[in-house]
Amino acid sequence: MNALRRVALALSLLLWAGAVFAYGRHADACAAVTVWPVWAWVGIGLALAVVGRGLPRKWPCWVAGGLWLVFVLVFAEEPRSLLRSFFPTSGDAPLRVISLNCNGNRDAAAEVAAYRPDIVLFQESPARVEVEKLGRALFGDQAVIVTGTDVSVLARGKQRTQSRWSNWTRLRLELADGVSLELFNVRLPPNLVLRGDLWRPSCWREFADDHRKRRQWLRELVAQLESVPPDVPLLVAGDFNATAREAVFDCMKPRLRDAFVEAGRGWGNTLLNSLPLWRIDMVWGNDCFRPISCRAQRTAHSDHRMVICDLQIQPRDLPSAHP
Repeated sequence: MNALRRVALALSLLLWAGAVFAYGRHADACAAVTVWPVWAWVGIGLALAVVGRGLPRKWPCWVAGGLWLVFVLVFAEEPRSLLRSFFPTSGDAPLRVISLNCNGNRDAAAEVAAYRPDIVLFQESPARVEVEKLGRALFGDQAVIVTGTDVSVLARGKQRTQSRWSNWTRLRLELADGVSLELFNVRLPPNLVLRGDLWRPSCWREFADDHRKRRQWLRELVAQLESVPPDVPLLVAGDFNATAREAVFDCMKPRLRDAFVEAGRGWGNTLLNSLPLWRIDMVWGNDCFRPISCRAQRTAHSDHRMVICDLQIQPRDLPSAHP
């Protein structure tokens, strides 16, 4: 029996070392591991460590438990965002941005009205007539309504320009207070279905290839951002269909910052709505914005939770309009 316990404890430590390598290195080759929630590996590792508790010497088990605790504190977002939710927000937030994958459901889209947004970004948006009706109900004569086959944007202000690509829509807005900003509503294609057959080389190859595709899509997006002057407020938000801690997002830094990393509150994961294990819906902004609060709100009619992000426009020489 003690031999089994030693094996379990050794497996816990080996799993810890492998998880640290995979999440720390952020390599495409490790995507089959990092696509899983951090908590999945923590749960398995701690369960194995508990099996080893029956050994005559207890300290190896406590060491394993401590290592997994360090792993959570380093690689999981939830401890910081949950702790932050106990403290009040600092500063006013004049701009509220909501992003929601509606799963094509008009009732899901209508849920945003209760949160009094200034800008709404829909992915898998409902029918055009439903989006237009909601836009007029939210913003009246000041409504900007941009609809598409997959993504839609509603806002209070004036539309200046618009352009579409296969995975995102770009919009230039002038807000009601005269501030002009650039907005990208993103929906990348769905990720691969989770696979537990990590012993198969094909599993690692497929996830690595999928990771490289996402990195390329985001690099194409970043290339579009180059045309936006650095002093223009810039928001990139939507359903990225990639987990927030994955290395594919490295190309967006340091130009953009993930609002949830800086101001996330509570449990920020957005998929699935009923069991939120992944944060794939995000709001990114440049230095013209200061995130005040960012949270995931449970929905009643979508398979995603909505992202509610409150932003403060930084006091700097912002353009009221740009050519």
